[in-house]
Amino acid sequence: DSLTELSERLLEQLESESKDGWELWGDYSRHLLGALKWFRDLPVHVYVSCLAKEEKDPNDVTHYWPLVKGNAVAKQLALSGAKVTLVARNEKNLIRSVKEISNITNIKHDYLVVDYNDFEDYKLKIGNYLKTNPIDILVNNTQGPKAGDVENVNIDDYQKSFDLLFKSVVYTTTLAVEHMKKNKWGRVINMASISVKEPLNYLALSNSIRSALTTWSKTLANQIGSHNITVNNVLTGYFNTERIKELNLEKAKKMNVELNEVYQSMEQQVPIKRIGEPQ
Repeated sequence: DSLTELSERLLEQLESESKDGWELWGDYSRHLLGALKWFRDLPVHVYVSCLAKEEKDPNDVTHYWPLVKGNAVAKQLALSGAKVTLVARNEKNLIRSVKEISNITNIKHDYLVVDYNDFEDYKLKIGNYLKTNPIDILVNNTQGPKAGDVENVNIDDYQKSFDLLFKSVVYTTTLAVEHMKKNKWGRVINMASISVKEPLNYLALSNSIRSALTTWSKTLANQIGSHNITVNNVLTGYFNTERIKELNLEKAKKMNVELNEVYQSMEQQVPIKRIGEPQ
């Protein structure tokens, strides 16, 4: 969105100078390429929170794994030259992810172990981290709440989902934005869901809370835009992630059909008739 705005303003400026034809497009290409190179070389610090998958090993010990969407976002930003801090619950797998990204970028990246389900502990760790590690691009990407329609969730489920999807994002963003204001530049990106635009019956909790976060984000964007800070929500559709697999397994069980049937039905809802890859 920011590059689109830059492109439009650049064209307006060149046209105001009475330039047209080859001269206009030559200057346009030169200036826009320079802006892209400047953006690429910015020494920005990016904070990426990861979706997490809960899994039990043969000894009945619970582990939490960063999922592919969070890793894919972090990897693409790192490849663009940013220093990335990954945030999730399992330290072993965070170390593995950070090592992989560091090896392909030759940049030292960082990680922070937090549990989004424990808001008080999360608040303490994030607050302490951001005091000494200001960030320029914040990617909010927490795991989704449990699936279920309106008749199969209760008021406690809504409260847990609010803490997970709304409170943690608002708290982190509020702290991060203070540095962005001082720097006169910043980006906030919330990884949301297609359910914000078109609610899904089996995701009552996600539908409700993510919609609230989206409208809050728009309110924030209006308020801090003058500081050259943008706030965007990415309403992810059908991508081949662990989260989609988890939801589709639940859906297949409820509908008493094979998993591949659920995937085929999903593909038919996408104009290009295939599910996307997060990379």
